[in-house]
Amino acid sequence: MAVTTDTVTTDTLFLEAMTHLASGVAVITALDWSWDGDVPQLGATLAYLRCTRTDSFVKYDHTILIGDLEGGRLEQGEPLVYARRRMDWLMQPMES
Repeated sequence: MAVTTDTVTTDTLFLEAMTHLASGVAVITALDWSWDGDVPQLGATLAYLRCTRTDSFVKYDHTILIGDLEGGRLEQGEPLVYARRRMDWLMQPMES
């Protein structure tokens, strides 16, 4: 889970970089990241959760992963949240 203080594209860049890294091409130079054991961790995030997958459920084209929390970190700041089909810095009550 990466909740970024910057833009949504940080997650996209990270996933692309991990794909290239897995193929043997080291391309992660523009992102603040480090290894947490054998798991890559973004540095420019408000929260980081390290979990061990304990189960998964497949429904249509989605897979829901269930995991045990092993560790992580939480920083101060306002998270960028996706809710009600929009991105926002603050969660506002739903208008009637």
